[in-house]
Amino acid sequence: MRTRLTAALVVAIAATTDVAGPAGASTLFQSGTAGYTCVFPGSSVQPVTITEEFTGPDTAAPGAVFTLTNLSGSITLSAGALAALTAAGYDGTSAGASAMIVTPTNATGTGTGTAGLVQAATWGTGPATITFRGGRLPFTAGTSGEITFRRSKVLSLLLSLHRSPGSTARTSVDLACTQPEGQVTPFTPALPIG
Repeated sequence: MRTRLTAALVVAIAATTDVAGPAGASTLFQSGTAGYTCVFPGSSVQPVTITEEFTGPDTAAPGAVFTLTNLSGSITLSAGALAALTAAGYDGTSAGASAMIVTPTNATGTGTGTAGLVQAATWGTGPATITFRGGRLPFTAGTSGEITFRRSKVLSLLLSLHRSPGSTARTSVDLACTQPEGQVTPFTPALPIG
């Protein structure tokens, strides 16, 4: 099933909420690379490699609100994915927004966050990478133990694609990328509550 990032969702994600988090949010959380498939223009389903990371606090007080910042990542296009975009009339990204969703255990979502912004880049013949950075998500910690985070099964981006010379393709494209069942990767390290 294809998940689409609608304009309404982008607006909801981009609505900022001032949520105080603990000072010293300095731990980098990473999940390494993972294989996804994305639905490209023309309904071409192609493999890509995705990395995701964010910054969070070193610890979270029990029941306290904290914010994950700089939710960022990259999508490295396979040869087939690059060929699909090239055939559709694109040679890079101009802008866009990402819905990078992080799912915690022992914490709950609190309010709305902000979208990560897609970075402008032209690819030529490759290598081709779509990067995004700067998202924020607020959470409320549980009462004890530690919080673990997992990447979402679906990563959605609303892209403004850069057209190849002479192309008349529309520039606004929804890109939905899905990780195979059973392979949703955890971020490390865990966040202690204390």
